[in-house]
Amino acid sequence: DEAETELRLAHQEALASNSVVLASQAVIALVSVVGNGLVRFEEAHQLAQVAHAMLTGRGAEELAVTEVLQADAAVFRRASDFKRAFALSDEAVLLLEKHLGPSSPRLGTAVTERANALNSMGRYAEAEAGYQRTLELYLAEYGPEHPRVASVWSNLCLVRFRQRRSEDAKTACTRALEIYGRISSDFPDSGLTLTHLGSVQAQLRDFEAAIASF
Repeated sequence: DEAETELRLAHQEALASNSVVLASQAVIALVSVVGNGLVRFEEAHQLAQVAHAMLTGRGAEELAVTEVLQADAAVFRRASDFKRAFALSDEAVLLLEKHLGPSSPRLGTAVTERANALNSMGRYAEAEAGYQRTLELYLAEYGPEHPRVASVWSNLCLVRFRQRRSEDAKTACTRALEIYGRISSDFPDSGLTLTHLGSVQAQLRDFEAAIASF
């Protein structure tokens, strides 16, 4: 894979220049490409351990380690190992809270990753609380029309659908699609949200609308 080759080269160049931060960033990117893109989960986890060791071994700030934890968590969730995904993302959240406080928008990705793991484990109420927290963080930082806000509404749609709260789910999906639509008529993430909406409409037995959404 071309992306993998380029990242491995960037990693070697960073090591040669004795830049631990750049080298670790290249490895973190590799974790995502190898694990989520190429579906080589165990290798991706080993790469995450390498990045973790590079950062902790040089006395790097714990904030840098959170990026490794989040990347590794995403790989484990992709591999359907939701308990390990939850543990890693939970560790990242705790570290971010320790250094940045509970209101930093930088918490959003880690809180969402933890909520994704909870959602996949069927712990829907806890997952929804996590998404709601991310929504509040992003609304405060970016305002109501940002694509990150729309993404959280889409997540809320799915978790409410899984709780069979169809009307609440429909409202969340509609809000996401309205934001995406105001940004661009063909915003990339809108397709997934439309799929969520179709599932909700089918749950509401509005089959004609569901077919149109799908």
